[in-house]
Amino acid sequence: MAGSGAYQGAVLSIDRLGEHLSFSPPIQYVTNQPGAWHLVQTNSDLLSPDLDGRRSVANMVLSKTNQTVGDENALMQFMHTPLLLNPGTVFSTVMVPATGYISTALPGEAPGSLDLVASVTGGIQPS
Repeated sequence: MAGSGAYQGAVLSIDRLGEHLSFSPPIQYVTNQPGAWHLVQTNSDLLSPDLDGRRSVANMVLSKTNQTVGDENALMQFMHTPLLLNPGTVFSTVMVPATGYISTALPGEAPGSLDLVASVTGGIQPS
């Protein structure tokens, strides 16, 4: 979830029927601490093991960049990078509350091709 101001991003883990079970992770917040300007949420809870490796790859790539890495289109492209796009993804949505921007794309509809993974790793795909 994103806020309209800087460092207002958060990941909420909501259990069925709106409960917050004791084993569910607490809210995770973006901070202005070095390397903590982003949060990556995949199908695995943030404090659980990264079952498919996508969160680890995304965090590694983002840790080598900063907020100036791109705009809304770059974020959509990043979410459609081959190592990050899950074959079961039905759609991806990018929202920017501060501007009212919203865009949804199907897996084959992401704009252009921006492989931040390759650009940060020099073309070497992490395992």
